[in-house]
Amino acid sequence: MARSEPAAGASRANRPESPPFLPDMRFSLAPQDLLFQICAPQKGVAVILADDKLATGATAAGLGEGAQDLIRRAAETAGFSGKSKTVLDLLAPAGLGVDRLLVVGLGKADGIAALDDNEWAALGGTVMGKLGKAKAAEVLLETPAGAVEAGHAAAFAMGMKLRAYVFDRYKSKKGDDEETGGSVKVSLLVDDAKAAKKAWPMPMR
Repeated sequence: MARSEPAAGASRANRPESPPFLPDMRFSLAPQDLLFQICAPQKGVAVILADDKLATGATAAGLGEGAQDLIRRAAETAGFSGKSKTVLDLLAPAGLGVDRLLVVGLGKADGIAALDDNEWAALGGTVMGKLGKAKAAEVLLETPAGAVEAGHAAAFAMGMKLRAYVFDRYKSKKGDDEETGGSVKVSLLVDDAKAAKKAWPMPMR
């Protein structure tokens, strides 16, 4: 079952600022589960990135032998084209061993390298908005060209955090493109965990 729905390197000066208060009502982002060495998602909600040709990073192949074919067939059915900040949502994807697979569009392949921190933060917010009632999610931060660099990974994480903050602080009801749920533990899978933690614009405790 699939559906396609709409849903950020740059200098530290362009990185989104954190609000003065970030409640953890819906979003767990502790140092020990924020960033891991890069690998394919293994459980819960798996999130991967794809360009406008539906190409993903090489690590995504670890999801399962039929993952790419499944994505292409579902994309054709749902009309998903990899447009930036759109999401292909596959529930209980056959043969992949995860509960749900979100394929997040990055837009045109030749434009991915130019994405800045604000755009990566927007992508993070898009993902956070689609997790719904999930209890755990693993996000593979890898483009078809390779791993997402540390600064962009930190911006993506901040985008998720900001989306959780805005939702908990200001939303009184959800719209058609917003899914609500309880707390969710998110793990970001990156190539250089140490560098990404260092780039994180909030003190790590």
